[in-house]
Amino acid sequence: MKNKAILILAGSLLTLILLFIYFTNSRATYSKIAVRSIDENKIYVGDEKPGLESASDEASSFAKTVEGLNEGWDNIGTGESYYRAGQYEEAVKAYKKAYDVDPGNRTLSGNKLINVYEKLSRYDEAIALVDEILKTQPLVEYGIAKFTAIRTRLLAAKVQSAKAE
Repeated sequence: MKNKAILILAGSLLTLILLFIYFTNSRATYSKIAVRSIDENKIYVGDEKPGLESASDEASSFAKTVEGLNEGWDNIGTGESYYRAGQYEEAVKAYKKAYDVDPGNRTLSGNKLINVYEKLSRYDEAIALVDEILKTQPLVEYGIAKFTAIRTRLLAAKVQSAKAE
């Protein structure tokens, strides 16, 4: 029984030592690589040696995607600020830019843009955007139902607005 406990303790100690060695060596390897420069066309990476190496096209594409995401979210935030301040035309510009630069968030920025169009009684533009989102964006059943309900609401508001004129 005593020998079994010693073997378990020794095995655990050896495992901890091996894990320590593995993680300290792997961190040292990763810490040597750093992004040195990003320009319009490429990302350059390098280790501790002078000079730059071109990263893969995949990494460059990833960087552009991240830049688009950041710009998209920045414009959504800007649009939110304008919307809350009642500056709806400025909100339209910001949401349109977010819609254009960040394809991954078109459903969100498009929905916000539709809300501003509705606030401005620009129903035709809002309905056209709903139709575009329904045709081009991957939506789950809930999203399809939501945008269809928005479209119905916009059509009713457009008819009501035409009667009032």
